[in-house]
Amino acid sequence: METTYAWEPRGEAGERTRMTLRNGAQRLRRTRRPPAITSAMRHAQSKDLARLKALLDQQV
Repeated sequence: METTYAWEPRGEAGERTRMTLRNGAQRLRRTRRPPAITSAMRHAQSKDLARLKALLDQQV
């Protein structure tokens, strides 16, 4: 399973950022995904975002 994150500046002066998250398993319809895959994807996203938040907090 592959997760891709993309960022693009938003707002007049670029003071905001839009993050787009894309999973390699998105091709599967949500109703056809086994619960274990959905749970694993949610866990991986939460873990990635927590790690990203920690990195950004260190830079401040």
